[in-house]
Amino acid sequence: MFDGACLRAFAGRAGPPAMAAILTFLAVVAFWESGVLPQLYRPDRLDHLSISAGRAIQEIVPPGEMMVVVDYEQAGNNSPVLLYHSRRRGWSLDVESVSPQVLERLHRQFRADYFATTVWSDLEARRPEVVDYLRAHRRVEVPGAPHEMAIFRLE
Repeated sequence: MFDGACLRAFAGRAGPPAMAAILTFLAVVAFWESGVLPQLYRPDRLDHLSISAGRAIQEIVPPGEMMVVVDYEQAGNNSPVLLYHSRRRGWSLDVESVSPQVLERLHRQFRADYFATTVWSDLEARRPEVVDYLRAHRRVEVPGAPHEMAIFRLE
C-alpha cells in the first residue's frame, strides 16, 4: 500500500494525496469507534455524579475500609472511577458480575465492609437477587447524596 509504484498505479499523481485522505479518514473513524468515553477524559464533560458520590463516600466510609462498588454502567463494563473519587480501595464490578456470592466472599475473605453504587435503579431492574441481599444489610444514609447512589454496610 505504501510502495511508490503501488501508489502511482493506484491513481497516478492523485495516489499519494488520495491515500493520505483515506488513511486520515480511517484513523478518525477508528478513534471515534474505539469506545473512548468523552466524560472520562475531557475536562469539559466530567462525570459529576461520580465526583459528588466520591465526596459523599469520603464523609461516610472511614479511610482504610475496603469497598465494593458498582458504578458507571454506560459502557457495559466496570470502572474504578468511584473508588478513585472516594479515595478508597476495593473492587469495582459491573452489574452483570456482581452477585450475593461475590459480595459475601469479598466481605468474608477480604474484609470488604461497604458496598456503594451510583446505578441503584439499574441494579434493582437487572439484579433483584443482589438488591435483596443488600437490603438484608444496613443502608447507610448519606445526606445530599446523588439520587442513584446507595451505600450499604456489609456486616
